[in-house]
Amino acid sequence: PTRGIMEEFIAIDFETANDDRSSACAVGLALVDEGAIVDTHSWLIRPPDMYFDPFYVDIHGITEEDVADAPELSQLWSDLKPHLEFGPLLAHNASFDMSVLRHTLDCYGMQYPEKEYFCSMVLSRNAWPELENHRLPTVASHLKIDFEHHDPAQDAIAAAKITLLAGQKSGMNSLSSLAEFFHVRIGTLFPGGWKSCGIKGKNSANKPRFKEMTPTVEDVDPSHPFYGKAFVFTGEIKNMHRKDAAQMVINNGGICKTGVSKKTDFLVFGQLDPRNMKGEAKSSKIKKAEELISSGHHIDIIT
Repeated sequence: PTRGIMEEFIAIDFETANDDRSSACAVGLALVDEGAIVDTHSWLIRPPDMYFDPFYVDIHGITEEDVADAPELSQLWSDLKPHLEFGPLLAHNASFDMSVLRHTLDCYGMQYPEKEYFCSMVLSRNAWPELENHRLPTVASHLKIDFEHHDPAQDAIAAAKITLLAGQKSGMNSLSSLAEFFHVRIGTLFPGGWKSCGIKGKNSANKPRFKEMTPTVEDVDPSHPFYGKAFVFTGEIKNMHRKDAAQMVINNGGICKTGVSKKTDFLVFGQLDPRNMKGEAKSSKIKKAEELISSGHHIDIIT
């Protein structure tokens, strides 16, 4: 068992069939008591609309055939709800998982449970600010947590272990004290509404700041094609960290920006996480770049 947080809590993870947040097709739970994962559960769920987007199937491997005989959430709720009463809820990227829970309950006209919830991704941003991103695989790899990503029970276990290790790092022995230590605003669900979990004061101190990066080479070649060009990144780059890619740009005389504008020369995109896309097929940066291109501005969109 991983020791750290002494307070009971329950980690939860949903998978969805498509970009509709009410399309939950699987849920996993990991129950934590006295700093150890003491139980896990997972269920397949038949979504109200049986459309399985191939993009999502490629991510989690769950198909329409897999859930054909599974209960809908309204039928599963009597089994699931008692586990949710075990303690506060926790999820990695809780904005996604709590949104799935809310939208699916809304679909059936069911009342939200009255719960506090925490986000291990938000906690990890302040616990391990040196990481390039704080997606579940990135944080788990950094902490040497082995798991099968997009298996809902495995994802819940990984989120629980990350939180326990954040407890060890900080010396805090409850989720509430851990949230206070890392300046995290606690989220809440309640009948008729909800309040989000996030970093207090929208603290951006731990985010990489391109304007503070300088060349790490002695000479910058003014004839290099990057020289004087403005780069923006979106999505996860698979073969290197974004900060390393940005350093390559800067070492060759380029400039890195956080947002797309008329002055952008290159938009570099990697893999986009559907959990962060709010149901959109393209990121806001890609859409902005395409709008500017259609207006006559030259921007190269490259992988």
